[in-house]
Amino acid sequence: MKKTIHLYGHGGSSNHGNEALIRSFCALMHDYHIICYSWNPDSDKQFGLDQVCEIRPFLRPLPRFSPRNIWGGILRRITGSYVYQIRYWLKDSFTTQPGLYVFIMGDQYCEDRSIRDMYYAAQQVIRSHSSSKVFGLGCSINASNFTEKALLDDLRSYDVLSARDPLTYELLKLNGLTKAQLFPDLAFGLQPKKCDLPSIVNKNETIGMTIGFIPQGHERYFNDLMENIYILLEYLIKNTHYNFALIPHVNNSEENSDFPALRAIFARYAASERFVLVNERQATEQKYCIAQCRFMITTRLHAGIAALSAQVPTLVIGYNIKAAGILQDIFGISDPYVINVEDTSNHARLKNMFSELEKNEPYVRMKLAEKMPDYIRGLDGIRHVINNIYI
Repeated sequence: MKKTIHLYGHGGSSNHGNEALIRSFCALMHDYHIICYSWNPDSDKQFGLDQVCEIRPFLRPLPRFSPRNIWGGILRRITGSYVYQIRYWLKDSFTTQPGLYVFIMGDQYCEDRSIRDMYYAAQQVIRSHSSSKVFGLGCSINASNFTEKALLDDLRSYDVLSARDPLTYELLKLNGLTKAQLFPDLAFGLQPKKCDLPSIVNKNETIGMTIGFIPQGHERYFNDLMENIYILLEYLIKNTHYNFALIPHVNNSEENSDFPALRAIFARYAASERFVLVNERQATEQKYCIAQCRFMITTRLHAGIAALSAQVPTLVIGYNIKAAGILQDIFGISDPYVINVEDTSNHARLKNMFSELEKNEPYVRMKLAEKMPDYIRGLDGIRHVINNIYI
């Protein structure tokens, strides 16, 4: 009988970065039975994630007037925290059996308090099984978040903790979490799946673009970002022969989707006949599409990871520590490859940085060809940790 791993922290496959993480984990730990607790099981079924692991809901909110829900609501009002109410919701979702729980952390500790409360509560439910182990896998956490005592207490409670970028790794050690480990982001291991693509997409002439809303309090920079995009595109249309593949990566809802920005770009330049809006696809096919591009420009880290792991020169427009940390891990520096969204008030910033990337294309391709094989093999360290837990 296969041993079981319980995964949580998965937001659903309508964010294809989330999907990529789970698919990569399941491939890495292929000889285990994996149960994934999802915020959006319907999206996982839509994109076939239920074919690689068992999907269960992360939350089952209780009836509004049930005693447990009412009592949890009272405690929330008294304490100002959702932890108590959420703990009751989780009890009907998380398995009652002890085992290994793996929290796919990502940048969820950079989110607002309600999200962090959700995972504090999850920890408490898991810890009610005295023999359970918890592996906090692949975090990226801004320096400013380490001022919160509750966050540090939560991080200390993991049996195993790992970062996915060296900047977070150093912050963890600086704050006393000396046993923390460093592994690549799981999505580097995702295998592409060949699919039919529009003829406009080819490795010599196509720039892939994944552009969308900016979360985590950076929404006010979106208009500046779009001005950067338009100035770059006007320049490229006038001075080059590139085509452009607009590739959606996140599509949780109309407000939480890449489609509005991508449709606006497509409508503006459709008459040029050099743009295509690619259909939404599962993560493996999306990676294949990205791998057929000559360059990639993205606001989505995992679209950038799909490109980098396929050795496509990439510019990432970042809004927290994760992009800078991962690009630094690959190239030794992050500045030429990551634009902080707060710097987009200079509307020529993206155009100037793309010109530098284009000029340095041979070096970037050489560096990715040298780095990626060994870098991706670094994911084997995750498997080693989990196998040791089960010895």
